[in-house]
Amino acid sequence: MFLGKVCIIIYIGTNGSTFIDTAALIACLSNFPSNQATAVGLLKGFTGICGAIFNQLYASFLAPDTTSFILLIAIGPTVVVGPFILMMGSGTDFNPEGSENDDLKFQLLCGAALLVGAYMLCVTLVQDFLTVSKAINIILTVVLFGMLLLPLAVPRTANWLYKRGEKEANTDLEEPLLVDNISADEGEDEKYDGDEDYNHDIDNDDESEYGGATSEASDDFANEVQVNGQSNAALFDGPKVSRGPNNVSAATGSSEITLSKAFRSLNYWLLFFSILFSMGSGITAFNNLGQVAEAQGYTSAQVFVSMVNIWNFVGRLGGGYISEILTRDYGYPRTMLLAIAQVCMALGHVLFATALPGSLYVAILFVAVGYGSLWSVFPTALSELFGLMNFGVLYNFGTMASPCGSLVYSTFIAGPVYDWHAKIQGSSTCEGRVCFELTFFVLAGACLVASALSTILSIRTRKLELPQNDYRSHGHSYLIRNTSLFSV
Repeated sequence: MFLGKVCIIIYIGTNGSTFIDTAALIACLSNFPSNQATAVGLLKGFTGICGAIFNQLYASFLAPDTTSFILLIAIGPTVVVGPFILMMGSGTDFNPEGSENDDLKFQLLCGAALLVGAYMLCVTLVQDFLTVSKAINIILTVVLFGMLLLPLAVPRTANWLYKRGEKEANTDLEEPLLVDNISADEGEDEKYDGDEDYNHDIDNDDESEYGGATSEASDDFANEVQVNGQSNAALFDGPKVSRGPNNVSAATGSSEITLSKAFRSLNYWLLFFSILFSMGSGITAFNNLGQVAEAQGYTSAQVFVSMVNIWNFVGRLGGGYISEILTRDYGYPRTMLLAIAQVCMALGHVLFATALPGSLYVAILFVAVGYGSLWSVFPTALSELFGLMNFGVLYNFGTMASPCGSLVYSTFIAGPVYDWHAKIQGSSTCEGRVCFELTFFVLAGACLVASALSTILSIRTRKLELPQNDYRSHGHSYLIRNTSLFSV
C-alpha cells in the first residue's frame, strides 16, 4: 500500500513538473526570438542548480528533520510558481531595434547566474573540506538569497548602460564631424549649397549602391528559401510557402508539423537517437554516483551530488549562450554544439572508467557540463527544425529518449556488471575500478555515436543556419534563421 502511494505521488509530481517545464519553454522561445538558446539556458540552468540550493536550505534550517524537508519541497515550488504563472504567455512582437539592448540584458542575466553558480561551488567545497556550523550555514544561505535577487536589477541596469553607450557613441561620432567641417574648405559648402541636382545625384548613388545590393541579396535569398520551403512542403504535404517580411519567403507550413509528420523526418530521428545515446549515459552516471564514489574509496558522495548540480547549471547556461553566438552571429548549425558536448561527455566517462586519483572531480565536470549543454541546445534546435505549433508534444516525446537510454544502460550494463564483480569479490558491494570500468567505456562509446549522429544532422542543416549579421548589413534586422530551418 505504501509503495503504491509513493508511485502515485511521484506520477503526479513528475507530470506536473513536465507541464510547467513545457509551458515555460514555449514562453521563452516565443518571447525571445533573438536569444532563444540563452533564455532556455537560463531556465534550464536554474532548474539544474535548484538541487544544490535545496541542499543548502536543508543544511541551514531543517537538518536533520527530513520530514520538514519533504514538506518544503512539496509546498515551496507551488508558492513560488503560483503568482508568477500569471505572467507567462506570448509577449509583444519582436522589436529588432531593441535587439542590442536585449543582448545586453541577457549578458547581465548570465553574469548574475554564473555568480550564483560560482558562489554555490565555493560553498559546497567549503562544506566538504571544513566543519561548518549551523550559524555560518544560515549566513551563507542569506547571502545566497540576496544573490538570487540580482536579476531583478537587470532591466534597469541594462537600460542605463545601453543609453550611456548610445550617448558616448553619438558624442564620438559628432566630434570628428565638427572638426572636419571646420578644417574643410568653406568654399566646398557654398559650391554645392542649394545645388539640388548634385544632392539628387548623391541620393541616387547611395540608393543604387546600398539599396540595390539589399534588393539583390534579398531576391537571391528569397529564391533559396522558397526552393527549400517548397521541397519541405512537398515532403510533408504541408501548406505552400508564403512571402515574409522584406519580401523574403518563409517556410510557414513547417510550423504545423505534427508528431506523425516528424516521425517521417530523418532529422527528427537523428536528433532523437543522439539524445538517447548521450543523455541516457549522463543519467546513468549520476544515478550510480554514490556507488561509484564508494567503489573508489570515498566515504561520502554528498559533495559530488552538489558538484553535479553546479556543473550541470554551468553547462546549461553556457551551452545556451555559446550556441546562440555560434548560430546567430557566425552561422554554425546549432546541432554542432550538441556534437561537441557529447564528445565532452565521452571524455568524462573515460575518466570515470580509469578511476585515477582525483579524477572523479574532473569526470563529473566534463559529464555534467556536457549533459547540461544538451538540455539548453536540444529544445532550441528542435523548435528551429520543427517550429512551435506542436512543440510541446515533439519536445516531450524527444525527452523520452533520455530515460529510455538510462533504462537500457542501467538494466543491461551497469547493474549486471557491478553485481558480477561484487559476486567475484564475495560481497554485496563492489570495490575498485573494475566495478564500473566496462560500463563507463560503453557509455563513452555511446556518446561518440551520439556525436556522430549530431554531426550528420549538422551537415544536413548547415546551409540553413545563416549568420544574422549578414542580413542586418543588408537591412534584414529580423531573424531569418527562425523561418528557414525546417529542412528534412
